[in-house]
Amino acid sequence: MAGHTDAFDEEPPPQLNSDDEQARRIAALLIDLSNTTGPVSTAELARRYHSDAARSSWDKLVSRDMEALARCGLIVRRCGHDEGRGTLWRVDDEASFADVRGLDQADARALSCALDTLVGDPSFAWSDELRIALAKLNRHFSPHEGIAGPEPAHPRQGRAVSTMAAALADSRAVDLSYRTAKGDEISRRVAPYGFFGLRGHLYFVAPRIEGDRVIEGTCRDYRADRIVRATEAKGAGAGFVVPADFDVRDHQLLPFQIGDGRDVEAVFLVPDERLRDVRHDAIGKGSFSTSRPTDGTSTWKVSARDLAAAASWSILEGIVPTAPAALVHERRRLLQGAAALVPGHVGARASRPVREAPSTAPQRGRRGGTETSRLMAALIGSLDDAGDEISAPVVAARLDVSLAQAEKLLYLIETTTTDADATLPVYADDAGTTLGLLSDSGVRGRPLRLSRHEARALLAALDYLGMPEDDRTRQAIMTSLAPRHADADELDALVSPCGTTGVASVVETCSRAIVGHRLLGFSYRGSVDVSPQPRRVEPRLVRQADGTWYLEAIDLDRAAVRTFRCDRMDSLDDAGPAGDAPTGGAPTDEREQRLVTLTFSDERYLSMFEWPGLEQVGTTAEGRVVATIAWYGTSWLVRSLCACGGDVTADDPGLVSLVDAWALEALEDAGPSDGVSPHAPDARS
Repeated sequence: MAGHTDAFDEEPPPQLNSDDEQARRIAALLIDLSNTTGPVSTAELARRYHSDAARSSWDKLVSRDMEALARCGLIVRRCGHDEGRGTLWRVDDEASFADVRGLDQADARALSCALDTLVGDPSFAWSDELRIALAKLNRHFSPHEGIAGPEPAHPRQGRAVSTMAAALADSRAVDLSYRTAKGDEISRRVAPYGFFGLRGHLYFVAPRIEGDRVIEGTCRDYRADRIVRATEAKGAGAGFVVPADFDVRDHQLLPFQIGDGRDVEAVFLVPDERLRDVRHDAIGKGSFSTSRPTDGTSTWKVSARDLAAAASWSILEGIVPTAPAALVHERRRLLQGAAALVPGHVGARASRPVREAPSTAPQRGRRGGTETSRLMAALIGSLDDAGDEISAPVVAARLDVSLAQAEKLLYLIETTTTDADATLPVYADDAGTTLGLLSDSGVRGRPLRLSRHEARALLAALDYLGMPEDDRTRQAIMTSLAPRHADADELDALVSPCGTTGVASVVETCSRAIVGHRLLGFSYRGSVDVSPQPRRVEPRLVRQADGTWYLEAIDLDRAAVRTFRCDRMDSLDDAGPAGDAPTGGAPTDEREQRLVTLTFSDERYLSMFEWPGLEQVGTTAEGRVVATIAWYGTSWLVRSLCACGGDVTADDPGLVSLVDAWALEALEDAGPSDGVSPHAPDARS
């Protein structure tokens, strides 16, 4: 092999299984055909890649290879037949190869930075397809990318979830076995219409199918982790058409609207300073009215099924319930529990020693050969100019795989061989963690277009962000990368957008600053700010959590890491190159960060609220979940613990004191008993 070194000979090569060998064969075929101009026969391909197979199986084997190549993005079509040599095949250049000249690579890198948060996100149905789409969108994997070292890879989607996601993309019915919240297992055929995320969980929205007919009025939400089995239905009657008036947002629920109870109307008073955030977090549910303009509050009326969850939500949001009476009482009970005023509650105090938590990551077996070849194809497509490099740590970070898996991918690419005239001229560094292309005058990688599923995943991610259809970068993606002759309507995905046009613009600006190593200035109104305050930061990461987009950055004036909600940022401006601006101290989070241990007596709070960076570390002897979380002294963790009513405890005395004070102040502001008898029924019943 041209440029081959002995880098991988110094250490034992990775152990390869049959899937790896299949992936290497598909990658070799991809390199071979990408650099071939004329037609190739079935006989030629079979002799090269299935030399041990019987002649009678050649047609079947080569046809399967062409299907695998199509999933990678290389479209090879039948172009004739030759007596004795079988079917003739030719690459459809227009359908296969991306026109990268039409897509600004700075735009691509910024967009990839913005959407990386959805890769591995359990609440985004097409995260597996998105990781490959982003690899084709942003073809920079060199060690000079400045990407932080890889974190542990997220668990991959389970097989049942992947089946539902594929059926959603293809508008195919699914035979479903589902475990309800009560533990009953039900079986039915459904038509996946759309999906949404809520508190880290993925929900599919689907009506029932009986015979070959969708039953109107049967749409319900199916939580992905309760799907026991899912099989894509076959046959002519298995397809369906999503109604034109369907909107997945009509089915998205707030945490206190989930359950089997009956709906009741909950009424909340919303202070003016909280109105903007509450409107955002309400995802369009209920109605707002300014019924008490003299005291600076608005009224929000919304349906609720779980009054205990509604009370917790109100404390976290900083709003006050006025009806029904059971909801008002439940809020008071939670605040009393947080302040350790209720018998049986220990408030926010520490708990007992823990046992190490067993791994609960979903298992799906090893990655199949076709899936590995798709990752290899995206990486090979980035090696089209001499000097292009692929770094294993960058591959691990961007493709959400482990470093060992990334190094194996590089090894597979380096050792992929076809015939003597179709081998990538690559070199490897001494550590075996970087591959580079020696020359672009002969065989090389070629950037591939997105498959239909990859394109749909990418457009769904843009919808999730809130990017408008007329956005310049979005239109360039459709022209340069999307499957040929596919329009936006065909690839449209029924998702619940968690951003808006304004948020999308902020996220794009932040992402450009991150990849361009620039500082940002902006005005920001925090949850306790009376008016917007100027901030100057070094952006580090854009992420999405439960419908809200955040920027994590070093606040240069406070010399500490801070998290900013993108919908609260305004008047963004470039503040110069990163690293050149003076700060109020060393740009580190060491000065204020404290690692706090939390113990959950009630595990439902784990999914009811967002706990950024929470890591479960074990359980107590009584079976309570124990976790650690970073706290920077801000109020969000104080409010979150108050909202848990003493069912989540902390080991930090300073945090405990703040929780007590916050809960007591909220109780005093509400009055002696909120006008409700202390014997009001418990809202949990």
